[in-house]
Amino acid sequence: MKTILQGWNFMRILRLVLGIVIAIQGIVVGETVTIILGLLFAGMSVANIGCCGTNECAVNTGGSTKIKQKILVMKKWILSNKLYFIGALVGALGGFLYYKYVGCLTGTCAITSNPFRSTIYFAFFGAILFGAFKKEKKYENLNNG
Repeated sequence: MKTILQGWNFMRILRLVLGIVIAIQGIVVGETVTIILGLLFAGMSVANIGCCGTNECAVNTGGSTKIKQKILVMKKWILSNKLYFIGALVGALGGFLYYKYVGCLTGTCAITSNPFRSTIYFAFFGAILFGAFKKEKKYENLNNG
């Protein structure tokens, strides 16, 4: 009984409300599975069980140095390849606009008759085109000696 009455926080109340709403929706629609899932969700909140009840899904706010290093490496990689990303975005926008306003009247064109294919195709070539303007770093000879 102590578990049911103590430890109520915002997330536990939110899970209870969502469980009740899901169960009511299941009753309105007449779906047994939805009713069971809603009651299960609400019951887990009342009993304070599941990963959110035992704080198993808590986030480590201190952070790990390995994670911070990986984030820094990823940021550096993204910044060093930003022309490729910008080119892909510009190409994707151009490909979609080409499909929308020019397209293929007969529907037999392999690329421009489908918006997905046109967008991907132009994004790929936009990335290649913009990436051609990327300045490569010149490395000094480290074997001076």
